[in-house]
Amino acid sequence: MLKLRNLTDEEKKKASMLAAGVAAGMVGSRAAQKALPDAFDGKFPGISASVLVSSSVVPQMANPAVTGLAAGRVIDFLVDKVAGGRKTKREESLGNLKRRLERIKQGRISMTEDKPYKKWDVKVYNIPNWLPTNIVYGMALDKIRGLIRNPSFNRVTKKWVPAAYMHPAVMYFAKEIVKNNGADGREWLKICRGVAEWTHLHVPWTGEFLGAEDMFMHPGLVLETMDANGICMPVDCDCQVALNSAMLLALGIPVYFVLVGQYPDEPGYNHIICAVKMPKEYWGQLKHPPFFYIDSTIKPGRFEQDYLPKYHRIMVRRV
Repeated sequence: MLKLRNLTDEEKKKASMLAAGVAAGMVGSRAAQKALPDAFDGKFPGISASVLVSSSVVPQMANPAVTGLAAGRVIDFLVDKVAGGRKTKREESLGNLKRRLERIKQGRISMTEDKPYKKWDVKVYNIPNWLPTNIVYGMALDKIRGLIRNPSFNRVTKKWVPAAYMHPAVMYFAKEIVKNNGADGREWLKICRGVAEWTHLHVPWTGEFLGAEDMFMHPGLVLETMDANGICMPVDCDCQVALNSAMLLALGIPVYFVLVGQYPDEPGYNHIICAVKMPKEYWGQLKHPPFFYIDSTIKPGRFEQDYLPKYHRIMVRRV
């Protein structure tokens, strides 16, 4: 039979300090790991372990609160390891990306249910139309280029949106196009044909309403409107070009904006497509070498690869 003695007041005080120290150590360990993941994630708590060893060797010199803090840190580390390891910020980001891609595959990638536009940030840029034509269109192209190449801040969601060519949905579909067209990432002609047709099939074109302002939609947000049938919201030629350009850049293929002026009595341009300047080995397969032109706006049933509309003026600019 085991006989237990009652603890003295001093021993009770030390035990309470030790227990409080352990609890504080575990909470502090998690808080520090969250605040400084690179300094704490997955690293053995050597200092805390040293404190525990010293406390066991010379218990009469040990401070119960300090010993408890050290024990709490070590316990938190061991519990974390037994549970498989707490996820780092990078791992959490990758996990979110995987879940996002699953929604893409299932045709449910909208982050705002059936009304994604509620979380879109609309900015209005006034480009003076009294400037020379080339400058006006050059400034407009700079706005589209900015969406493709640079991150942008959404003032509605208070979050940064990745540059379009690095957006998860853009990158996912770009890779799917490569895979589905028998390309290995180096066969530029197959990839360009795949991109042109994919956008034609999945992102319907709609002409702008007469007198409406130009709308430059972020390609990633356009893709988030995809429904269960794989169809996104209808967009105009500006947005199709932004999407096509972003997917090509995601695959490492340089791309150009091509502004087309189709009417002789108008000084400006009324249409935009994009183009890839092909290596010489492809020139024999092109209609207008050295460029392969991508126009996804052509009406259903009339889609044509390497299509360059008839024009009176043309402006080519690097994306």
